[in-house]
Amino acid sequence: MIQHGRPEGSEHVAIAARDDVVRVTRGRPNCWVSVHEIARRLALDDQVVERAVDLAIDRGWLVGDGYPPHSVRLAATSMQELS
Repeated sequence: MIQHGRPEGSEHVAIAARDDVVRVTRGRPNCWVSVHEIARRLALDDQVVERAVDLAIDRGWLVGDGYPPHSVRLAATSMQELS
C-alpha cells in the first residue's frame, strides 16, 4: 500500500508516474503528458502525484513544464535506464 506522507510512498508513486508516462507515450521522450491525467489514471490525488513528479524530475526520469509542472515528458536518460 502506498503511504502518501512518507518518502517511500513518494518513491513508489514516482516510479508509477514514470511507468504511466512510458505506457501512455509508448516510450517516446518528446511527448508531453498532463500531471492531472497521470493522477487520474493512477487514481491518486493531484497533490500526491505532483510531489512524486517532483521526485521523478529530481531523479532525472522526467522533465517538467512549468512550476509546479503541469505536464511532463520522459527524460532521455530515463529511457536508457529502462532499456
